[in-house]
Amino acid sequence: AESMQDESAKQALLNAHNRITSMLVLYDKLYKNENTNEIDMALYLSSLVEEITNTFPIGIGIQEDLDSILIPVKVASSIGIIVNELITNSCKYGFNETRENVITIGLKKNLKKVVLTIADNGTGFNIDESAAGFGMNLVSTLISQIKGKHTIKNKDGIIHTISFSLLQ
Repeated sequence: AESMQDESAKQALLNAHNRITSMLVLYDKLYKNENTNEIDMALYLSSLVEEITNTFPIGIGIQEDLDSILIPVKVASSIGIIVNELITNSCKYGFNETRENVITIGLKKNLKKVVLTIADNGTGFNIDESAAGFGMNLVSTLISQIKGKHTIKNKDGIIHTISFSLLQ
């Protein structure tokens, strides 16, 4: 990607790199764990967010509020790709070098439901226009696969809230 002259080709390679990274982090966590059926999402998401944000040249602060929740690997892989897409969008479209850029990620369990929140303090976006892109279509498909619900708010940046049941 660094050697590419064409900006769209460079972005395509970086996007592919980040999608692969989300799977590599998952497999690394599973390899180090005795239980290969479930993964601690706090450990996975913390490592994943760091890997993703390190691929961008601008400084990005991370705030985490992650409960230690064991989630089946199949669901965790979908969540990893969703997180990758949403954080990549924040970094690419919402941030600039003239301000303090912050991503906040939260993961909470409420009875049998898990709530994942990803927020940024970026510029926000037109929800209708951005929903047509490949990344957001992928997010919608993956959320449907885990039988989840997704809400988006433009409030001092973007707030994505994804809720899903652990009873699949």
